[in-house]
Amino acid sequence: MLTLLFTSFTVSGSNLGFLVDAPIANMDSTDTALMAKAIQRSLTENKDNEPEKWENQDSGNKGTLTPLKTYDAYNSRCRKLKIHSEAGGETAVSEFDFCLTESGEWKILK
Repeated sequence: MLTLLFTSFTVSGSNLGFLVDAPIANMDSTDTALMAKAIQRSLTENKDNEPEKWENQDSGNKGTLTPLKTYDAYNSRCRKLKIHSEAGGETAVSEFDFCLTESGEWKILK
């Protein structure tokens, strides 16, 4: 049943499509790789309300990721993550729920 609750999204630079119509449309592969690493760090290492910042010095694109809440659901550790991103003159703030799978990957909750 767990597999029905998660999308196939795994945190990586090439899988940030859930942020459609956001500043990510103005990000290059270096930006998305930096953002994905920061998402992974914030979900794995940061305490609730402890921000994780990333910035590409070359493009000027940047963001802040803040875990807002840690909770258990579906026999898994889950976290609500606030994503603030700035790229190409656009800014967006979104919140998503991620859960840790048995294989150790963070996946976005549907």
